[in-house]
Amino acid sequence: MLSTNFAFCEVVGVVGNAARQDSPKMVKIGDKMVPVEKVRESVHRASLAKTGGKIRRPNSARGWFVVLNATDIADEKILPALEVIDRRAKVQTKMEKLERYEPCMEKECIAKVGGVLGLVLFSDEKASSLVVAPEDGWAAVNVAPIKNGVADQDVVASRVRKEILRAFAFVSGGAYLSRGDFLMQDVRRPRNLDGLKVEDYGIDMLRKFEEGISFYGLRPWYETTYLKAVQEGWAPNPTNEFQQAIWDKVHAVPTAPMKIEFDPKKGR
Repeated sequence: MLSTNFAFCEVVGVVGNAARQDSPKMVKIGDKMVPVEKVRESVHRASLAKTGGKIRRPNSARGWFVVLNATDIADEKILPALEVIDRRAKVQTKMEKLERYEPCMEKECIAKVGGVLGLVLFSDEKASSLVVAPEDGWAAVNVAPIKNGVADQDVVASRVRKEILRAFAFVSGGAYLSRGDFLMQDVRRPRNLDGLKVEDYGIDMLRKFEEGISFYGLRPWYETTYLKAVQEGWAPNPTNEFQQAIWDKVHAVPTAPMKIEFDPKKGR
């Protein structure tokens, strides 16, 4: 079994979506041009200093989205898609090998390995590329038409990841919401997937996941800042200077005693 769950209370990145290939390398700040990466790093450190980053409360998630791989595509080529689902929808994901795929057995196979929702990855020259059964909580992605006539295995892997992400959105309450270069757009044939430049969901999909994913049986991770977790009393021990500063500040013993003054108007 391969799982993309973060270790309990591991810090989650705080800087936005995956960068587009055509993103600018420099940005103007005042009268100077500054590298985008430098700006991101500065924002990242400022956010860490203020909040400690984001962490997840242990055992707060329920239910699994399972990918059953019945193809010869290597697991490591598929895992980045599960990591996107983990990061964006904040649900538990895992992947299992499926020795033999039989149509009409998807729901049973997914449930057998503990999945609430799931997807089967298979190869069949005569079957459709993507089949979705949202009312039954499963989807099936056929890699045969995706691979047909394509020599570049990186292109094949990218197409498969995109179909996995699209399938997850379909079975968890999302459809054609996104605009821009994100995944949830019209696709009629495998080559249309190449035009979807970002292997990620748009902000509208993230809101949709927040609002409705529990309807489909999955409870997302409770994810918040390290600062709030310390205030709530369940944060792990600090792992970096930013978290240490927050920990010390929240747990600091007051240096001045609290004064209680008599209010003659209230008589107390």
